[in-house]
Amino acid sequence: MGNGVMPMQICVVHGSPRRGNTWQALTLVRRELLQLGAVEFTEYQVPNDMAAYCCGCYACFERGEQYCPAAAEMQPIGASMLAADAVILTSPAYVIGPSAAMKNFLDHTACLFMAHRPEPRLFGKPALVLSTAAGYGARQANAVMARCLRHWGASVIAQASIRIYAADWSQMPARKQQRLGRRLRRDARRLYAAAARPPSLTMFGRGLFVLMRSMMKSYPDGHMDKEYWRRQGWLPPVQGGSQT
Repeated sequence: MGNGVMPMQICVVHGSPRRGNTWQALTLVRRELLQLGAVEFTEYQVPNDMAAYCCGCYACFERGEQYCPAAAEMQPIGASMLAADAVILTSPAYVIGPSAAMKNFLDHTACLFMAHRPEPRLFGKPALVLSTAAGYGARQANAVMARCLRHWGASVIAQASIRIYAADWSQMPARKQQRLGRRLRRDARRLYAAAARPPSLTMFGRGLFVLMRSMMKSYPDGHMDKEYWRRQGWLPPVQGGSQT
């Protein structure tokens, strides 16, 4: 940029190929973020950008994420999340939960959980989750996405759970559209402010890290997760030599 200011990087994973009510809500969040400063978005839509289902093969746990059958699709999304200043996950509510496409994406992140091989670049990373429902289920969909983010070590700044009570955003009364717009703009401002600060683990993240570090100590030497924690410097080295 001409003024030398690096734009804020935000990674968006949208859990639907449709551009319906959740997309409309995301558009309002994007618009507000762009009003606040220089922002660049890297966006993915699943299943378009991540179609392969997790088959439970354990390759990520036992050999490494690069051996996942869906690595070619998953790794670019993961790299974008790590490089971003903030993350936004969105999903329409389907049967009182997130879409299958979003749940499948989250299934592919299991090895990032604090109980396995957490990525320190996700620690404290600000995140916003967003879901819409014609009636019931947006809060439950957001709860699934937020829970995964917290187990990565990220910081969930806001959960925007929106009940449309209509088939389409445009069918809502104008006053309700304005009220929801104000709420989404507020959440966007909170995310922007958090992303402008240095990240730090939340209290939940710190407690989970301490608990998982204690668990890792009980694992046998050579266990893939334990050796990862050692390489990160979170566990002491093997006594009397190095572990390969």
